[in-house]
Amino acid sequence: MQLVSRFDRYFGRLIQNWPSDWRPAMRAASFAGYQLLPLVLVILAAIALTDHRPRLLVAAVLAGSLTTLSLILKQFTHRPRPQVIELSHWRIDSYSFPSGHSFGSLVCYGLAAYLIGQPVTVAVAGLLILTVGLSRVYLGVHYPTDVLGGWTLGGLSLWLIIELTSLR
Repeated sequence: MQLVSRFDRYFGRLIQNWPSDWRPAMRAASFAGYQLLPLVLVILAAIALTDHRPRLLVAAVLAGSLTTLSLILKQFTHRPRPQVIELSHWRIDSYSFPSGHSFGSLVCYGLAAYLIGQPVTVAVAGLLILTVGLSRVYLGVHYPTDVLGGWTLGGLSLWLIIELTSLR
């Protein structure tokens, strides 16, 4: 546990010491990691319905359902949030591990990138997923290991969705 604390302290400080004029971009990335996810899922579901692709519809529903898994896991880990939260006007009343923004963005943007399959789309989704996770540490609402845990669980969930729905 001491190794995790040292890792979090070192990389948390490193990321939080990035220039303060990045704050608006990091807030926007954080927004994209939560508030925009339902829109992505609705678009995927609409495509599934209009193109008569039931597996895609099931994938979108699974993605939406699995993103709530992070909320359940938080109740088991009971990891408190970092002491210094940059955005004090945000009311954050959930536990810290895993990062739901990191988890959800990997599942939703990852699924969209996988389905579209174009290299540019995959690169943009990857950059967005990375920026969402880093923004959570930069803004002081998560430890780096919360984000790594969210990405890991999100990646496993995305793999599960692809396997269960035979989208490959």
